[in-house]
Amino acid sequence: AGIAATFNTPIGGVLFATELMLPEISVNTFLPVAVATGTATFIGRLFFGLGNILSFISGKGVHAIQELDQAALGLTEDDCALFFRHRVVNLKKLFPYVPEGLNRVLMHYSAASEVFYETVPELLADLEPCLDHLNDHPNRA
Repeated sequence: AGIAATFNTPIGGVLFATELMLPEISVNTFLPVAVATGTATFIGRLFFGLGNILSFISGKGVHAIQELDQAALGLTEDDCALFFRHRVVNLKKLFPYVPEGLNRVLMHYSAASEVFYETVPELLADLEPCLDHLNDHPNRA
């Protein structure tokens, strides 16, 4: 299950476990491994996945607070990610052209957030107006 969560590869986690750890492959041994691997992958994506991916794509890379002029940009620890404390998720402070709606979505993954997404449909509902804004923008690439 750890392999699945760490590398985001649920099938790889199952294959690893069956190859190295199971003395025999049967429904009684395979099913618990598959369930554990699926659960670990889900929890890994829940805590580490979507916010980091979205922040990476929006900011065209990872922006570490140590590499930036914190005073000039007005950056605080509240502008950083909840789990990866050195990653800036308040991209509006770095890139003023980031739409406010998109930055609001990114701030759900910040250390200052008091409200988190519980489901992917909640995230997608908040992202839909952002996508509409980007599609309507005349200078889109």
